[in-house]
Amino acid sequence: MKNNEQYFSRVIDQHVQEVESIYRNMRGIRHDYKNQLQVLKTHLHFNQIDELSDYLNQMEHELNPVDTIVQSGNVAIDAVINSKLSLAKNNGIQLDAKAVIPSEIPFSHLDLGILIGNLLSNAYEGALKCSQPFIRLYIAPIKGNLYISCTNSTTGKIENFMSTKIGTDHGLGINRINQIVSKYEGHIHRASEEGVFASEITLPLTLKNEPLVTN
Repeated sequence: MKNNEQYFSRVIDQHVQEVESIYRNMRGIRHDYKNQLQVLKTHLHFNQIDELSDYLNQMEHELNPVDTIVQSGNVAIDAVINSKLSLAKNNGIQLDAKAVIPSEIPFSHLDLGILIGNLLSNAYEGALKCSQPFIRLYIAPIKGNLYISCTNSTTGKIENFMSTKIGTDHGLGINRINQIVSKYEGHIHRASEEGVFASEITLPLTLKNEPLVTN
């Protein structure tokens, strides 16, 4: 019970940090928007069309970095991924993320969000301990499966993935991931080398226990 309480307390704290990070970005965008609107009005007032066009192009270029980090095609999962990665980015973690997720999937969006959220939370905690932190995330449908790969920097080499040496929260997160992968008859592989921890997951996009469609 104590371990579970600590785990959920840590999850809530991290969620608060994610929301605060998003709020700071939105507040900054709102502040900049007022200034930019005034510049646009000035160019328009003086009929400075070329200057107006140039400024709009600059705005478009500057807004790209504050756009979502990934746009997988699945809005619900994007919300989870981008909140986790935004927090990591704001804490100096180098990111390399690509995701393509069908809008219609044969498993619960909630389960997939929990699975990916735990993967990224564990990756975030591991990367924070390193001098050159990084997280790499790749998600795509491959050969009838949804393939999920998450790699992060860490200190040393992890021999026992469930060991308390990598933290109680980490172990509970791994348990939750295992439960969801098992629920959908998927497969998971974990590996660790010096300074790197990686997880690979495949979830079948056609579930074996789905009823046959008949005319």
